[in-house]
Amino acid sequence: MLLVTVPPEMKTTSLCFVLLLCIVQVLSVEFPDELMDNAAHECLKEHNVDKEVLSKYLDDKFRMHDLDEMGNKLMKCTFEKRKYYSPDGGLNKEEIIKDLVKLLKFVVKKEGTDYEALAEKFYEKCDEVKDADQVEHMKKWNNCLVTEIEKIN
Repeated sequence: MLLVTVPPEMKTTSLCFVLLLCIVQVLSVEFPDELMDNAAHECLKEHNVDKEVLSKYLDDKFRMHDLDEMGNKLMKCTFEKRKYYSPDGGLNKEEIIKDLVKLLKFVVKKEGTDYEALAEKFYEKCDEVKDADQVEHMKKWNNCLVTEIEKIN
């Protein structure tokens, strides 16, 4: 089983990507605070939610599903704080790549990995995912990222 974890420096996903990928308790195992970034902590505090509630938004492989109203608010808050969207509504590639590099350094432990090249590759692959709704877009983006990470681990 692949568990994707996110370093505290990560500002993404959960991923959406990262979101969120990032702020969860899975299978009754407490997700370490050290793996949560400032954006995640701020959004939880702003919405008066404990991180334990987030486990219902991610499966055991960290794919997002079943976002309710609070899940949508937390996602939107997180990717706004991480500046994942530019003012014109498009993805902010620079911020996402930066966070992807940090994430990949944490989850991909293959010697000699060029994390920047891998982040660029994953960005290009997942950039094919589209949705008019930003939260739904990031949810799909996160799930694409998890799929790509599974392929190399």
